Amino acid sequence: MKDIFITAALCSLLTATPALAAPPAWEITDADSRVVLFPTIHVLPDGLDWETQALKAEIQQADEVWFEIEDATSPQAVAEIQALMGEKGLSPDMPLSKRLSEDQLATLTATLDSLGVPLAQIDPMRPWLAAVMLSMTSLVQAGFNPENGVEKELEDDYADRPRRGLESPAFQVGMLASLEGDDQVGFLMSSLDDLDSIGETLLQVAHAWSKGDVEMIETELLAEMRADYPDIFAAMFTNRNANWAEIIDAEMQGSGRDFIAVGAGHLVGPESVQSMLQARGYTVRRISLVDE
Repeated sequence: MKDIFITAALCSLLTATPALAAPPAWEITDADSRVVLFPTIHVLPDGLDWETQALKAEIQQADEVWFEIEDATSPQAVAEIQALMGEKGLSPDMPLSKRLSEDQLATLTATLDSLGVPLAQIDPMRPWLAAVMLSMTSLVQAGFNPENGVEKELEDDYADRPRRGLESPAFQVGMLASLEGDDQVGFLMSSLDDLDSIGETLLQVAHAWSKGDVEMIETELLAEMRADYPDIFAAMFTNRNANWAEIIDAEMQGSGRDFIAVGAGHLVGPESVQSMLQARGYTVRRISLVDE
């Protein structure tokens, strides 16, 4: 389930590339409001050139800048997320070694051995948290850095801009924690299947994103989950996109211009936020943030 862990960690050994293209963006308008939707990669390869002057101008001209969480990198938000993960992600009375079948536990144990992680370290975790932690561990061991990402860059560079959030940390953690038992186990086992390729996949997605290749992003981020895990897909994408479209709709009842940065998976495919806003009657247009 490589698409899920676009939210984990990514950093690579790339050299810098010239900004001959730019990530995609969409403009949502009505008579007196304009919103720019900008897809993010939560962790990026080092040296990837993506922040154009046109993008900076859009942010500086915005009345407000929105993220999935208002300030996800603040010490307060990080502490809240960590506390929630402990509260909703641990199940010492039903450890993984009892929750998984014999074959599933053998697969998990083999993966842990390859990563040098003892079973005791993750055994108390619920399957969703184990999946996230192992994917992050795999990426870090492959040389990726969780500190490098679009949101962090934007939050650092535009800290003076008025900021708002579409969701709370509690909602984001609860989204995975609320999955049914079978879905959580499926989430874990699918993630184990993808650990060997997750770094390469995220690297390809980051390059496609930096060049505006929407089709490739959708294929790599959404296609597998949409087909094989519809309930997880609905929880992670369709339902949240609908919530965000509702929030943006309410925001556009006023006037002005906003800049909204959310994960790339939410702005591709037929369930995208902009598709839902278009269905509500707004004018949607893909725009280029390439420097002239």
